[in-house]
Amino acid sequence: MVWEAESLITLIATHPWGVPVRDMETLLAMGGTAVPAVVEFLARQDLSQRQEELDLLWPVVLLGELADPRGVPQLIRVLREAPDLELVQAASEGLSKCGEAALERLSEVLEEHRVRTRVFAYGALGRMALPMAIELLEGTLSRDPELDFVVARALAECGRADLFERIYTAYLGSDPWKRPLFEEILSGMTSGTLPWSGTPSNWRIRYRRRPQGGMQIPPSWPAVLFLLWESRTELYPRQSSPLLTREELYGMGRDRLHAQRCPDCGRRLRRPTGIPLCDEVEEDLIVYQIEGVRQWRSHRWEDLHEVLDELDHKEVEILQWAGDHPLEKEVEEALDAIDVMKRTLYWMVECDLRDLAEGEAALKAKLDRARSRRKRG
Repeated sequence: MVWEAESLITLIATHPWGVPVRDMETLLAMGGTAVPAVVEFLARQDLSQRQEELDLLWPVVLLGELADPRGVPQLIRVLREAPDLELVQAASEGLSKCGEAALERLSEVLEEHRVRTRVFAYGALGRMALPMAIELLEGTLSRDPELDFVVARALAECGRADLFERIYTAYLGSDPWKRPLFEEILSGMTSGTLPWSGTPSNWRIRYRRRPQGGMQIPPSWPAVLFLLWESRTELYPRQSSPLLTREELYGMGRDRLHAQRCPDCGRRLRRPTGIPLCDEVEEDLIVYQIEGVRQWRSHRWEDLHEVLDELDHKEVEILQWAGDHPLEKEVEEALDAIDVMKRTLYWMVECDLRDLAEGEAALKAKLDRARSRRKRG
């Protein structure tokens, strides 16, 4: 079993393209017996330099998904030392999954001077949403004025309405350049749509690198706030802007909810099959999704993740071709078609569907419901 784990870890770290889903699933199925091998593998790596031959993202993701206390020291090490932001994101999210086992080490990290490390430590605590983590964040809100807006966003992640007043008080005393960030957080709390969020929770698609994102994983909210902090001088002029009242912030929250409605019919947008839509276009869109699935199945594709890998490859080819042939409409249509199929597959993965056959059946069921709803209406 140990030899098998070590071999699989080498395989995922040298995976040439896409996400090594099946090998990682095998390692996850081993549970605690795989932890020592992953810890040892990461312990041998020099995190101060970017690796040319190894992709350390997958061992880091794996260690977080295993959520074993024995993995916490290595995840903390990655949080502190890794030069790549995507590794730091993965370590932060992995520490949040370790829960109470990571609390003590994270509290130590909060005493460090390096801004990046503290930002992602706050992110881990916010995602935990444990009483002890919330208490730690509340105590830090006034003790870390440099990153009070990051602590505020972490507290907002905990979903407690009573924290609004604590964050609003911090907003009133914040530096002027931070006010737009606080306002986004506070209005997001009132609408239930927190800013800079929306990354998938399922690791199989959460850590898939996006061709149109520079072949990086989608940034987490701590990553966004860290990048904003680094660019604060250029992005936010250091001049005072009027402080908003609670009522004005609630109004911003209402506007945020209104923006989630169809601009044509005014109905609330839904995502029954992974793509924002209203009732007017639901049937047509699902039919289009089914046709796309059938086309892949006609070429004997079934594995969801293999299709996603192929779509990413096609997207890279289109982007490279577009650099020399700027046919904007043609390129845009091709990328839109890929995006629809990818979002469809993401939805299937989040629904725990095993292959395209199950995915097609699920789409057909959604189509039947949509048609029944139209007849009743």
